[in-house]
Amino acid sequence: MTLALLYLLNYDNNPYYNSEDILKFINGGVNFWCKIQRKNGSFDEWYPYEGSFVATAFSTCAISEVLLLLKEKIANFDNSLRCIKKAVDFLSKNVDYTACNQEAGAILAIYNCYLLTSESKYRDLAYKRLNDLSKLQKEEGWFPEYGGPDIGYLSLTIDYLAKVYEKSNWDLAKEMLTKAIDFLYYFSHPDGSFGAEYGSRNTKYIIPSGIEFIAPWNRKAGYIAFNLRRALFEKKTIGPYNLDDRYLAYIGYTYLQASLYFREDLEVEERGHVDKYFEESGIWVFSNSSFYLVSNFKKGGVLKVNFKNGSSFKDKWDYFKN
Repeated sequence: MTLALLYLLNYDNNPYYNSEDILKFINGGVNFWCKIQRKNGSFDEWYPYEGSFVATAFSTCAISEVLLLLKEKIANFDNSLRCIKKAVDFLSKNVDYTACNQEAGAILAIYNCYLLTSESKYRDLAYKRLNDLSKLQKEEGWFPEYGGPDIGYLSLTIDYLAKVYEKSNWDLAKEMLTKAIDFLYYFSHPDGSFGAEYGSRNTKYIIPSGIEFIAPWNRKAGYIAFNLRRALFEKKTIGPYNLDDRYLAYIGYTYLQASLYFREDLEVEERGHVDKYFEESGIWVFSNSSFYLVSNFKKGGVLKVNFKNGSSFKDKWDYFKN
């Protein structure tokens, strides 16, 4: 996906725009993906014949997006589409709600297969899976990730669901996004950081493209987008400049996609003093003029505090740092 966008985006100072060398790399990547597919349509993540749900969902999502973007420029388009259908057939027989972001990726892959084939069975399957996922979303807005909410994973789920909504215009997807943003809104910290130890997976990154897509019609998303832009500019959060190679290859494209949705005239919902307890997740958020505190009572009371004068400390069980 990253290479496909670099090939397509006619931006100043983009040396890869319309590059034949980049197109060769893209075709090579698509061909390699088809080559390593297992007979049952799945892909391996860590070991041979693993039949990984997440590797199949995420890679199929990426390859299907590339085919939708580049169409006839994909040299082996027909064979690649056959491989996508095989992968989607595997996804149709398997689910993984341990980490809901993976299911969101599968839903987008299935819907993309519908767009590529015009076969309504894939559209219907995508909606069914979306409806099933909606039943797992908590009233507080988060999706279970290994038993609890996680900020980075939630932003990835939002990203996939935003793409589903953009392509399908399904009201259900928009409703799910609105609830998720209502929750995520509280975990953009004053110092520019996001998430961390109080989440179920400790993630500190935010996937930007879904947030930017939602921002024009949701003022809370506008607030998150504004803070994320500033944090990236000031290098106070995780971004392309400090991602390792694996994750840069994996999520680098989301920053390029975010640029496509970028709007300067954001409307934001300012966040004043907060005293909010999310009972189901066990997370308490409190802020005043001096500090911003987030604590997860269901994770040993782990907490993160941002002092509004710029200093911060984190307390994790018996570990304390000031």
